[in-house]
Amino acid sequence: MPKFGHANYQNPFERFFNYYFINVTKTMDNIRDWAFAIFLGAVFGLMVYKHWALPIGLAFSLILILFVLRFPYFAIVMPFYGVFFTRSLHVAAGINYNLLSWFLLVVFYAFAVLVILHRRPNIIDFTPNAAVWISTVFLCIYIMYALLAKYPVPWSYKAVGHLIILDFIPLIVLTMILTDHTEFEKIALAYIATITVIILISIFKYRVVAPSFLQRFNLVQGPPTSYGRSLAVGGIFSVWLFNRYKKVLIKAFAILIFAGCIYFLLKTGTRGSLGGFIIGFVIYFLLLKIPWWKKILAALVFAGIIIVYFKSGVAATMVMRIKSAIKGLEVATITRIYLYKIAIEHIKQSPWIGVGVGGYHNLVTHLLYYNYYPHNMPLEVWVELGIIGLVTYASLVILTLVRGIKIVINYFRTENPKYEMGLLLSVLFIFGLAVSQISGNIPWNYHFWFSIALVNAYYVLLKRETKNARVQNG
Repeated sequence: MPKFGHANYQNPFERFFNYYFINVTKTMDNIRDWAFAIFLGAVFGLMVYKHWALPIGLAFSLILILFVLRFPYFAIVMPFYGVFFTRSLHVAAGINYNLLSWFLLVVFYAFAVLVILHRRPNIIDFTPNAAVWISTVFLCIYIMYALLAKYPVPWSYKAVGHLIILDFIPLIVLTMILTDHTEFEKIALAYIATITVIILISIFKYRVVAPSFLQRFNLVQGPPTSYGRSLAVGGIFSVWLFNRYKKVLIKAFAILIFAGCIYFLLKTGTRGSLGGFIIGFVIYFLLLKIPWWKKILAALVFAGIIIVYFKSGVAATMVMRIKSAIKGLEVATITRIYLYKIAIEHIKQSPWIGVGVGGYHNLVTHLLYYNYYPHNMPLEVWVELGIIGLVTYASLVILTLVRGIKIVINYFRTENPKYEMGLLLSVLFIFGLAVSQISGNIPWNYHFWFSIALVNAYYVLLKRETKNARVQNG
């Protein structure tokens, strides 16, 4: 090792960073891999507890991250926590990841359900609903078209696995086991705990690498899309945290999380995430049942903070970054229009049955320098699954949207603050729906799929409460 004063000398801190945050995090495909591994693991772990969800979630997240950073091969057990680590498994451990990862996922979900059923033997009041049936049909169509694809590619089958994890299993499991409002709040707290850890790591890495604001900031190598979406959702959740709890310390914590999410979201330069956040935040803020004078005051304070921040010299480079993102918007718009035209051309060739899951990937290989998907989920479903798949997909989305509207109406009809969680989940669905129109592909928009599961699970909970109230009232 070079001695002190040598040109290649690295102090212990530099060696620590280079090893853990460069060598190790390269094995992770994206921030979604560990963020959602922690999130889903914390969710299912916290469901069997009644109190202290936030500190337990923070402790769980920190321990899990430390294990991954200290022992890279610990990544092979990540699927056990219910998230897709297929590519990371292959890179980190050099093993045949498909069979092992799906096996561990099945084991995890079975274990989670058995533990919850053991602790709560009386929750088997689950009745199949329309969302579960439509999701089942869509999943069957997706699998069939993956097997019969005209141009099958390896990631087609992995995408099927992603859809099972993100849509089918969460929809059934969450609908069955989420039996009161506090459990939905635990999910929100677990997500906030995960975002807290992500922000802390972001601050640490940013202080070390000090990237230019003209460059997109990300925790790991590759596009920061998933990182940006996680921050956007975290910002919306922090508003719920601020309004839900009355303690000053919790409100201060929520403000810090909100500030951290916005700060790093702007640095990612992910326009879809930023646009989705603005839509979700505005809708949620306007629909909150708080006095209008408080809303106006909060808006003025927020605007004042922004003005002061951007008038300061510290924010000069941030302004440059935003201008750079706006300039890039024109290029992104032209590119997306081009991608939409390609997708529509292939839809015209096979409108009813499509080209199969993964078929679009091969069709556009010779047209673009990068194998782009359509960047619009309805178009992607239509071009690969045809009219049949599109109608089924649209049925699930429309059903969830209608149920989300009913949940919001219920929120305004009641005085109990616990129903604000329903408003939050409905806004999360709107965020995912908006982003999926301009960014990502079917498995990539995991926030969207998970919000579908949560909204439908919450709707089933409201139906249960209504049914129980009628029984009690005779």
